[in-house]
Amino acid sequence: MITALLADIHANLAALEACLRHAREHGAERFAFLGDLVGYGADPVAVIELIERHVSEGAIAVMGNHDAAALGRGIRHSRPLMTIASVGGAARFGSTQTSGSM
Repeated sequence: MITALLADIHANLAALEACLRHAREHGAERFAFLGDLVGYGADPVAVIELIERHVSEGAIAVMGNHDAAALGRGIRHSRPLMTIASVGGAARFGSTQTSGSM
């Protein structure tokens, strides 16, 4: 099964849609969004909504430093990975942090 990896979307909806279309045309059945979904581009809400739909269908999304900044959070290099998790049909940002102190 082919997985498409998409990163540094930066709220560029047209580019995201083109990349998703290209990936599907080349056999991608799974998707992983690897951070920096927002920042710079003009369509952050539409990009997040499109990615939320993919997450609700099993895609993986990782929070990047631009995403964290948009939420008023900072990501330290020693901090665990932040992800968007599908919960009750809606995607939300959450931490994959395990036990132990940071």
